[in-house]
Amino acid sequence: MPAVITLFLALVAALVIWLLPWHSRTGFRCCALGKSEGAPRYAGTGPVKTTMTALLIPGALAGLMSVSNVMGDAGRLLENSAACAGFIGIAVALMGRNHPPGVVLAAFLFGFIFQGGSEPGFMTAIPIGTRIVIQGLVSLFTGALI
Repeated sequence: MPAVITLFLALVAALVIWLLPWHSRTGFRCCALGKSEGAPRYAGTGPVKTTMTALLIPGALAGLMSVSNVMGDAGRLLENSAACAGFIGIAVALMGRNHPPGVVLAAFLFGFIFQGGSEPGFMTAIPIGTRIVIQGLVSLFTGALI
């Protein structure tokens, strides 16, 4: 059941992140701050408030990711439960071209590769070493396309 909740939260987060930058005032302010520090002041807000908003949104998404780990099989926080999640997240973002639908598809691919190596009852039984090599090659070739 936690996997269904996690999938639902991930899809809702992808939808919100898809709508936020292009269809909201907050997204406009964050994009304006990226272009020039004086632009949010001209738009009516301060750069500090816009920066804090831009930092709180990914922080909340990272918190949702950790809730998924805590609510998983163990039911508690384990040491190194999210080891290398940041590096895999960078590879997923590169492969998805930083666009939410692409990131969702890339996350499914990386999830299949990751689970295929760790769960023998899943569709395939990929050894752990092969799983890491495949993730590295996908990251390398995706980075080379940019």
